Amino acid sequence: MATFLDAAAPGLVLAQGIGRLGNWFNQELYGGPTSLPWGLRIDPQYRPARYVNDTTFQPAFLYEMIWDIGLAGLLLWLSHRYRIRPPALFCLYVSLYCVIRCILELLRVDPPRSSWESA
Repeated sequence: MATFLDAAAPGLVLAQGIGRLGNWFNQELYGGPTSLPWGLRIDPQYRPARYVNDTTFQPAFLYEMIWDIGLAGLLLWLSHRYRIRPPALFCLYVSLYCVIRCILELLRVDPPRSSWESA
């Protein structure tokens, strides 16, 4: 099982990164207002009340997507470069993924929405 977890780790984090594109379509997982060129335009109905006059926000989902793809590459590189005993690679994936999620949750200003709310 430990070997399987190590083998699956790069694919899991890559899939999570690709899955973050859904946040762009749903207009969720964004940070505070920004004037940066890569700022995400959010429709008024998805903005928190205190940011109703702001139009562009930090795309936190994009930051996570970049991190996830980079982490997948790092895990693949480490597994080929070093002899790592299973399930250390999987544990590294979980640890580093949690680090970025904690940082992004601090950046986030949109209210969490569940898929049940749109049903």
